[in-house]
Amino acid sequence: MTTGTLKIYDGSDWQSIGAIRGDSGYSGYSGISGNIGNSGYSGYSGDNPGSSGYSGISGYSGISGYSGISGYSGNSTQVAVFTVTATSISLNSSNEIILCDALSNQINVNLPNATNFNGKIFTIKKIDNSGFKVIINGDAGQTIDDKSQIIINNQYNSMDVVSDGSNWFIK
Repeated sequence: MTTGTLKIYDGSDWQSIGAIRGDSGYSGYSGISGNIGNSGYSGYSGDNPGSSGYSGISGYSGISGYSGISGYSGNSTQVAVFTVTATSISLNSSNEIILCDALSNQINVNLPNATNFNGKIFTIKKIDNSGFKVIINGDAGQTIDDKSQIIINNQYNSMDVVSDGSNWFIK
């Protein structure tokens, strides 16, 4: 499988926002084996020494195998990017990257139940320069690195959180 990283330019730096994956190519066909040569004839035996046998005919060389078909580049993974200005958002399976514009108010980002999202990664980023916070909350007693919430205070700071099937962890 071919893999890569999808990046965007945020005006000052390149930011990784996801993975690109493609299928690998098919294997080539094996060549056909050549024929085996015939054995040489034995010399005559008897009172007189026999002459040497003839050398066998060399086998034919096999046909070269075909080259495999090159793999195709897979469709780039489209990443779901959401910009949030409301006071809260509850994340679900369609969310991946959440850009929080807290220019007018604090924003609460509520993570879903980690048991339903094993291996899921959310990226939460504060994109404004206000004094309002972005607060990331675990779901119903679940934690994020053993804390009930994580706070992002500064513009362009971000947090990647991943579920292990029972809680959330900062990546």
